[in-house]
Amino acid sequence: MPNTTAEKDYTQYSEKQLFNFLNSIKTKQKRALEKLKGNPKLKKQIRVLIKDAP
Repeated sequence: MPNTTAEKDYTQYSEKQLFNFLNSIKTKQKRALEKLKGNPKLKKQIRVLIKDAP
């Protein structure tokens, strides 16, 4: 996936597609946090970043 700063037009997607996209992001976040269980300091930093994300 290319790393770009261009704004993406999400109006072309259906509500169900956007819902599934958001759920997949949440799932990836949960998996990443589970991998970090052994490192509580890093886990806390990531939770703060996720909480403060727009």
